[in-house]
Order: sequence, then C-alpha cells, then structure tokens
Amino acid sequence: MIGNRRGLSALSSAACWLLAASALAAGCARQPDAPVSGKRGSAPDHHQPGIPMAELQKRILSYADSLRSRGDISSEKFGAAIGFTLLQDKKVSIRTYAKDLVTAEGYNYGASYFSVESARDFPHHEVIFYQRGKPPVTDVPDGVCYWDADSAGRALERLGYRTGGEAPFQRGGLRQYWRPISGGKQGVDTSLLTYRSDEGDSAKTCVYAVQFGGGDK
Repeated sequence: MIGNRRGLSALSSAACWLLAASALAAGCARQPDAPVSGKRGSAPDHHQPGIPMAELQKRILSYADSLRSRGDISSEKFGAAIGFTLLQDKKVSIRTYAKDLVTAEGYNYGASYFSVESARDFPHHEVIFYQRGKPPVTDVPDGVCYWDADSAGRALERLGYRTGGEAPFQRGGLRQYWRPISGGKQGVDTSLLTYRSDEGDSAKTCVYAVQFGGGDK
C-alpha cells in the first residue's frame, strides 16, 4: 500500500526539502529570508486585518481536497487556493515562497513550493505557522496552539485521506495522511508537522505546518 511505503520515506523526503527551506523550517529559529527586491511575498497591508486562523485552515483543507490528479498541483494553484503570491527565491532556483503574512490573531504564516520533481514524485510544498521574533514552538512550547492536530486529522479523513502513521520529527512529530488517486496508481500525501503545546494536564498536540506531496504507488 502506498501509505505503508510512503509512510517511512516521507520522513527522509521531508527532511531534505525542509532543510532547503531553512527560513521556514521548524528545526530552525525562523528568521525571515532576505527580501526579494525589497518585497515580502504577498505581504498584506498592515492597516487591514489579517485572515482568521479558522479561515486559513479552511482554505488549506479545501486545497487538500482539490488534489485529485498531478495536474491539480502547481505553484499558481497552491497560491490561489490559500490566498498568497509566491515569489522567486533568488538563492534557490527551484523554490518560490511567501512569508511574514499575518493572521487576525497576530500570528504569522508563510509557504514554500519546490518545483523540482522526479518521474515518480510530486512537487513538495507547505504552509507553516509561526511568530516573528519568537523561538520555534518545537523548542519553547508557550501554550499557543495554531491548530489542534486531532481536529485537523479528522478533517482530512473526512476528505478521504487515510492515516499513514506518526513518527518523531525535528523535535516535534509528523503525522502523515494520504489519499489514492489515478485509480490507485498514485497517491497524494498531506502531512501534519506537530508539537506539544503547554505542559501537564493542559498539554495537547498541535500543528505548526502542513506539507503536501505524493507520487506513484
């Protein structure tokens, strides 16, 4: 089954492309990239309210639901579905990104899209939540929960995704979900990068990034 095969390979695959996107990777202190031509990717007017987290989550799930074939995956479709413009990374030719966007709750979010692909694999791309100037939540849990992991997982399952396993990853965790497409010959991976928010009885597992990928079975 693709879930079993990709469940293990997803960790090494995710590690490679996350390291390439170090400015948005969970294992690094998220210092912003050097701006491209003085711009931030699709940065909103700071006089306008940011998107509510609930709406951002809804758009991410809608995008996950839209992935029914390889033709549904492109940087343009990804940006349009979530609501940002991806800019070219001048240091990494295969990467486009958006960063330092703001939610109504005062959190930040961004995205990376890697255009390179093999004959078997789909492009890797992600949406990540963070707070500028603060340590990664995997290093210093402070009670902030961007998205409850159990709730996000159940929402993916309602869209037809299947649980593909969970494992430790970069001081947090990775929960993989997958959905067969193309008559079962291919599959779409949607993975939740997680962390523990708070401590003691109030602790729960939350999501700080959602990754998309997939490929041949």
